[in-house]
Amino acid sequence: MRVASRRILLIGAGHTNLHIVRMWMQQPIVDASLALITPFPCATYSGMFPGTLAGLYTPADMEIDLYRLTKAAGVDLIVDEAIAVDSARKEVKFHERPSITYDVASIGVGSVPRQMETLKTHPGFVPIKPMFTALQRLDSATQNFASRPVRVAVIGGGAAGVELALCAEHRIRKSGGLPELTLIDANSQILGGFRNRTIRLAEEELRQRNINVRCGARVTGHNGLDLIFDDGHSLTADVVVWVTGACPQSLLRN
Repeated sequence: MRVASRRILLIGAGHTNLHIVRMWMQQPIVDASLALITPFPCATYSGMFPGTLAGLYTPADMEIDLYRLTKAAGVDLIVDEAIAVDSARKEVKFHERPSITYDVASIGVGSVPRQMETLKTHPGFVPIKPMFTALQRLDSATQNFASRPVRVAVIGGGAAGVELALCAEHRIRKSGGLPELTLIDANSQILGGFRNRTIRLAEEELRQRNINVRCGARVTGHNGLDLIFDDGHSLTADVVVWVTGACPQSLLRN
């Protein structure tokens, strides 16, 4: 069997790169090999994550089996974390396996929430990325509170934060827990940039679910379980879900 003379790498199993895999299945490029690089054996469809959190779908419904997909497409699968790309040498460096070279590389690793370092050492800190393990980490953090409420702070009042707060409240309550949620945003109101009617509808739904909304103060750190705000106030939280705006992953910074 003749070895292809050109190597194309897809770094990250995001929507665009998986579409390339699908198109490769129909029409591969002559004299070229294609490899998909990802830290996990499954890709999580982010659009279905809130619905899965709320119990509308099973976790398997939002997952794409990358072993099956790449095998069917004739694409190599590399399950490891790409930690750096040397564009001058055309080389990808990994967390565990040896580096490999490429002719063309497509980077589609997505983003991470901004300023996570602020609360990274909080005992109940749950970043929403990586999404493949988010459900398991959130369930683990919100269980085992016996008969007392579990105090959850969702940091970030954009569309993702509002949706996550509503779905998390439902999930905790459905599993027999007593959710006590607070949605926190540094802006003067949630859902910045949305229409006023949309904001009013969201605020009404949050009130009906007994989800507190705290705006106009930024979380700057923590003291044990207590979140510290820039206005000097504090809030005790057993679990902190970080859903702020996006910033690049370390792969792009490296």
